[in-house]
Amino acid sequence: MNTMTRRLAVLLLAAAAILLTGCSSPEAKVESYSKRGHALLEKGDLVKARLEFMNALQINPSAVPALYGLGVVAARHRDWQAAYHSFSKVVELDPRHLQALVEVGRLQVASGQLDKALQTSDAALGVDGANPDVLALRAAILLKLNEPQQAVALANRSLAASPRHVDALVVLAMERIQAGDAERAVAFLDRGLEANERNVSLQMLKVQALENLAQPQRSEQVLRRLVALFPGNMEYRYLLAGFHANHRQFDQAEAEHRSIVKLAKNSTASVVELVRFLAATRGVQAAASELETVIRAQPDAHELKLALAPLRMQQRQEQAAIALWQQVIADAGGKPAGIRARGALAAHHLARREKDAARPLIEQMLAADGRDEEGLLLRAGIAIDERRLDDAVMDLRSILRDAPESPRAQLMLARAHDLQGLRELATQHYANAARMGRYAPQFAMPYAVNLVNTGRPRQVEPVLRELLRAHPGHLPALRLLAQSHLRAGDLVAAQAVADEAARSEAGAATASQIQGAVQAARRDFSGSIAAYRKAYELAPGDAQAMLSVVRSYVIANRQREALSFLDSVLAAAPGNAPARVLRGQLLAQGGRTDAGLQVLYEAIEREAEGPMAYHALVAVLIGTGKAGEALAVVDRGLRAHAGDFSLRLSRAGLLETLGKPEEAIAAYEQLVAERPNAVIAANNLAALLADHRKDPASVRRAYELAQRFRSSEIPHLKDTAGWTAHLAGKTREAADLLKGAAGGAPDLAVVHYHYGMNQLALNNTKAAREALQRSVELAKASPFAQVGEARKALQGL
Repeated sequence: MNTMTRRLAVLLLAAAAILLTGCSSPEAKVESYSKRGHALLEKGDLVKARLEFMNALQINPSAVPALYGLGVVAARHRDWQAAYHSFSKVVELDPRHLQALVEVGRLQVASGQLDKALQTSDAALGVDGANPDVLALRAAILLKLNEPQQAVALANRSLAASPRHVDALVVLAMERIQAGDAERAVAFLDRGLEANERNVSLQMLKVQALENLAQPQRSEQVLRRLVALFPGNMEYRYLLAGFHANHRQFDQAEAEHRSIVKLAKNSTASVVELVRFLAATRGVQAAASELETVIRAQPDAHELKLALAPLRMQQRQEQAAIALWQQVIADAGGKPAGIRARGALAAHHLARREKDAARPLIEQMLAADGRDEEGLLLRAGIAIDERRLDDAVMDLRSILRDAPESPRAQLMLARAHDLQGLRELATQHYANAARMGRYAPQFAMPYAVNLVNTGRPRQVEPVLRELLRAHPGHLPALRLLAQSHLRAGDLVAAQAVADEAARSEAGAATASQIQGAVQAARRDFSGSIAAYRKAYELAPGDAQAMLSVVRSYVIANRQREALSFLDSVLAAAPGNAPARVLRGQLLAQGGRTDAGLQVLYEAIEREAEGPMAYHALVAVLIGTGKAGEALAVVDRGLRAHAGDFSLRLSRAGLLETLGKPEEAIAAYEQLVAERPNAVIAANNLAALLADHRKDPASVRRAYELAQRFRSSEIPHLKDTAGWTAHLAGKTREAADLLKGAAGGAPDLAVVHYHYGMNQLALNNTKAAREALQRSVELAKASPFAQVGEARKALQGL
């Protein structure tokens, strides 16, 4: 080899060595990407940091440093779902990753998952029980669990290790706010702010503490400082506007909103927020006028037209609202605004039970995007209304695959499972909806009601307390909380809720109503009447308050005073329809039937009374054995209120009472076809088919209708489910249902007859004899159609 050749070979070898050195292993690349990502995080460059972490995860999806960094990026973007997913994955891969454990625990506390947060903090304490982050996390959990002493002790231990630990200072400040010592709370928060003035959480807690101290000027200074610190962040300007609005400084609040619109260069979102403010404080007309002005300058701003449409509905300009939605649909087509307009118009039609008008709009939404959440929710709503529950569940699960944290989908799925009789599954989804909806009333109240209905009163209070923490003074929640305490016999707790309601600016009437219920439970009828009358005086337009006064008089056997009270109500407000109807009912119940009927007949002459007066009159007529006259009243009511569902339901029941089962069956079939989830209509139809038709198709129809009542706690419904199963030849399936119904309705003759016949078919002669004898004895006071068959069966035994 000559010298030149040898030199070339040496150069080639050197180049190969350099290339080999540059081609690092996949592990080294992952480490390099992760390090660069964390360095960019330190500089605050979240976009580039995320790219570096994603590069690392493309090579190794289980790279813990990259996953953790991705979680930090998501948290800084306030994408809590993505952050929770990333941090949880880190903990799954490395159960001793302390900071990931802390981040998971913090997010669990924020979302109200205190049981899971406790488990997470246990794991973190096992890794390092002296770590200030871990101690502060545990302190926050204990404070949420109403254990302030332990929380304070742990927060102080955290501060001993890290004197300006923000989470620990927050715990101490929150504990002082809860204890009413806002001044000390401010002192704790200022310690944290000395280290980091840009900590928004501390600043907002300071605002809360200063508000508790009734020092609005200092609160405003804090909010203005936030605006100065973050001049480009409109969120803090909106907080300042909201502060002025809360203090009824509407001119200043409007000025802030208008400055935001100017700074945001008339962005659609800023205009919509201004309009919302105007609607809430200046009235719908002012808000609509503002939008009209902006729309004239921006005729292609579809979002503004979508904001104007609901205002038109509030102005009772329905056709104008529909025209706006249709205009956006025509102009925007398949664009997001066009899809939203279709959703709004479809929801409008569904609210008026115009399903045929809504269906094509929903189909268009889903044709554009088969996974559109609003479209799937609307379609699922129709399916639930038509009792196509499997179809509804399928659509709702499709939503949750893409958006598992959707509280609306969770709530609707809970309702679908409820109708399917899947009580435990329904409760689980009600709970999910409440948690994912951050305990907003529209999500938390259905969960609380579900807990009441499923016999879990002890779980009701924590749910309502979470709601009240987010929405202090929410009156329906306070009423339900008081009711749950009263049902449990805890009068002291119910009284405490009354006191809590009284502290609310708008809660005086609710407080008096709760007080009236507490006094009634104590058998202090005079105190109960006084409290209810106070509630009525505070809210004379509240029909429920008036009814509570009348009921309290009746319970105290003071009917004359009840009538005098109603006379005074009518003297002050002759157009008070509920008062007139109540007066007629009260006269009839007190033995003055003719006088009561006269009042009620006069009531139905008044257009304002509506179907309510007809129902009251029908009830009195049925009670006096005048079913034929009652049917004539219902028919008259339907001429005045065509299609009214409740009047048609009464008509079907009267046809049954008058011995016209086939006409009643036809009427109920129509009602069930119209509203498949109507419980009374479905139950009565199933019972009529079971009692009056013996052909296999009718028996099968009755059985299928009654399947929904299998898990019901209402004896009448359980009896229908059991009896239709028995007639369908499913005797063993029927046995437990009928036994439960007989136990729940010990004085209902026909239920014991059904149970007895079922036991007879199972050759359980002892149980059959006891049940049939019971039914015959009860029939002496309350006859039923099959009493002859009961006697015949007994003779055979």
